[in-house]
Amino acid sequence: MKFDTNFNKALGGFPIRVLFCNIYPMKQKKPAKIKLLIAFFIAIALVASLLSGCSPEKVRNLGPKEAVIKLKPVKSYRDFPSLAGTPLKTIEEARKSTLSLIKAYLETAFLNLTSAKSLDFKEQVLEFYDEDSLEAAEKNISVLSLGEEGKRIDSITSNELQIPLIAINYDKSKKPSLSTVKFLFEAKYKAGKKLIKLKLSGWLAAENQGEDWKIFNYQINQELK
Repeated sequence: MKFDTNFNKALGGFPIRVLFCNIYPMKQKKPAKIKLLIAFFIAIALVASLLSGCSPEKVRNLGPKEAVIKLKPVKSYRDFPSLAGTPLKTIEEARKSTLSLIKAYLETAFLNLTSAKSLDFKEQVLEFYDEDSLEAAEKNISVLSLGEEGKRIDSITSNELQIPLIAINYDKSKKPSLSTVKFLFEAKYKAGKKLIKLKLSGWLAAENQGEDWKIFNYQINQELK
């Protein structure tokens, strides 16, 4: 009797004769259902063996395309003029809203690769600036955001924001009117196998326009390499 060596390999190298003898003696007549069951298991083993050599290629995980700011504690706050008589709640809300502004701005401009690849990315970044500073901000968009570089970046590896100082100016009615934030922001990205490092430092000045703060002045240095 001849045996198919392919089946032997599919079943881990065990001779079919041995497998059959362990289930039923060779000379014993096998019921039809048992024959079908054995044939079924042999077919399953053969298909599994064939498929193991052509498993689909694993999709490469490029990492996150969006990230939230990792903020270190603010080192110092300065308030002008004297806050004598200013409710503590007003002070806390002013500091919180100023922090929210810079976090939202940096996340939009540098930590959202989906937006960075979209057609309206520049408009999303410029929404943080007031009307008087729009023209200058548009010219400096490559410094104030990832700009065109964002299109070649695949993923975000890490980020950290340090704020040495937040200064807030209050008007005569004890309401926050202007704020200045000095900061250092660093992030790491991946473009293919290449690691890209961003270092952003300087300050942003914003005006309280009721419900929102809008950036009206800035001095920013960017290193992206």
